[in-house]
Amino acid sequence: MKISGSQIKAARALLDWSMDDLHQRTGMTQSALSNIENEKSRTRQESIDNISRVLMAEGIHFTSHGVELLQDAVITLDTYIDLLDDIQARKPAEALFMNADERKSSHEVTEKMDELRQAGIKTRLLMPMDCDVTAGDPQQYRRSDLLAARDVTVIYGGRVGFWTPKGVLLMISEFLAEDYRKQFEVFWDHAKPL
Repeated sequence: MKISGSQIKAARALLDWSMDDLHQRTGMTQSALSNIENEKSRTRQESIDNISRVLMAEGIHFTSHGVELLQDAVITLDTYIDLLDDIQARKPAEALFMNADERKSSHEVTEKMDELRQAGIKTRLLMPMDCDVTAGDPQQYRRSDLLAARDVTVIYGGRVGFWTPKGVLLMISEFLAEDYRKQFEVFWDHAKPL
């Protein structure tokens, strides 16, 4: 489906975003965004994809007749770094990582985790029992034998991200996030400190 400039403008209105808010999240200039919204120039598909990806991450659903703001939604992100970028953009008080394995973390992931911490976002990470590699304060890590998943699950704000080798499945749901947060706390309380 082709997304129109008026749909982008309507999506901003639903989110109560200014043009500057969209500029900050997409990295596109305000004049370029204005031209796209007002359909004053021919727009590259990659620019539309960038804007729609940002808006859909906020729960915007584009329809053939306009836009809707979904309270619960499922979106996909291309990479784990995209998930960490989303955490950084939302600035939650805390991000919880289940089945984190720093042995598998790239240098880029380690740097991004440091950026989250420096931005004041508290992190706690539950690791498999056989993992002893940390990339931060050891008090933010615990080992658990209760973890069943193979891949990392991240809980922050009203979101739960599931990393898979094909990308990240991001669930936008306060209810689901609260459920996973409670599960994390049970695991944390029974886990072994480093």
